[in-house]
Amino acid sequence: MGRWVDRRVGIAHPNPQLTPPPRHSLQKNSPTPRRAQHEAALAAYRDIERKYFLNCETLPLAARFRYITLRNGIHYETSWLTWCGETLATLATLPVG
Repeated sequence: MGRWVDRRVGIAHPNPQLTPPPRHSLQKNSPTPRRAQHEAALAAYRDIERKYFLNCETLPLAARFRYITLRNGIHYETSWLTWCGETLATLATLPVG
């Protein structure tokens, strides 16, 4: 089926590659493969932050820019994981079937 239709609101999805995954694969607190990737990236970024950027005020300017770039990655991963949690919580409220 090239397009899926959300029968609850009657919206046809414009991108067939974004067909929703099977309902049984989206349990509220079980990590999805994508979620696990983002959790691993966030953990790695936090490890780098702890290892290299404890006293940012004393770092040279180039290192400070590396740090704010790292912080951007931390913000991105944190935001994505928050969104993922909200999405899984919403999916958990949908009726099965």
